[in-house]
Amino acid sequence: MSPVRTAIIPAAGLGTRMAPATQAIPKELLPIGKRPAIDWILDEAVSAGIEEVIIVTSDRKPAISAYLGDGQRRSSRSQDEPSKNLEVRFVTQSAPRGLGDAILCGWRLAGDQPIAVLLPDELMLGDTDLLSTMIDYQHRLDRSVVALMRVPLEEIGSYGCAAISGRGPEGTLEISACLEKPDPCTAMSNFAICGRYLLAADIYSYLAQLRPGADGEVQLTPALNRAAEGNGLFGCEALARHQRIDVGSWSGWLRANQLTLEGTGQVRSNGSHRNHLGQSAPSLTSRQLDSSHTQASLSSL
Repeated sequence: MSPVRTAIIPAAGLGTRMAPATQAIPKELLPIGKRPAIDWILDEAVSAGIEEVIIVTSDRKPAISAYLGDGQRRSSRSQDEPSKNLEVRFVTQSAPRGLGDAILCGWRLAGDQPIAVLLPDELMLGDTDLLSTMIDYQHRLDRSVVALMRVPLEEIGSYGCAAISGRGPEGTLEISACLEKPDPCTAMSNFAICGRYLLAADIYSYLAQLRPGADGEVQLTPALNRAAEGNGLFGCEALARHQRIDVGSWSGWLRANQLTLEGTGQVRSNGSHRNHLGQSAPSLTSRQLDSSHTQASLSSL
């Protein structure tokens, strides 16, 4: 089987954390630097070799499809590289039924194949090949792979939590269980699951079998937990905590803009590449990040 070349971007959420602004502008189109936030996600996908993106949206957010349009979009990592094509397709989630349901909507359109899932609320910064590394792991292991980062234990209740049983093959971490937003007092670890996933076919089956919770939503974490207990689930800790920014909140959105804009409003850049529309755009590198932050050691495993 060839490496994953299709990604799903769930973008049907109404952005309630950033209301009322998001009642007028989808959060995915709010600017990071001089570009809509979703441009950064599309560039990340193309840089990792993704050829097709399926955006799961809602009838209340027509501006996203109006901005991106259907069909082929050109993108390349740098002006010296040949342009690459990215096909953008859309599917509608009829009601807000949770991340798991949104992924199912996109996966039905993608067909019977492993897929990548990129949450547009989470911007991954720095000179990192996180997504391409995860694609390689999934291809080699034929299992699902999720991105992990360590957080202070008191904050784990804001994330899906992964219990780590030890080191896995190919430099991964072996995950034995997953739990959505656990009580920090009883959490299995301080490993948080980030918004990048490489999902094998068994996850589709698990999602399709899940019943909606009390809130009427189908979540992804229970399906990941079933994979961890069954065929296997692996983690990739490739990010220091400061390299992941939650741009679905005003504080994260402001921080992302502070990293991309100088006081004059000019985009700060250590290099450039072309975005999915073929336009020259800045790139974010680790030189722009706080050097005092370092990635946690795994020596305790």
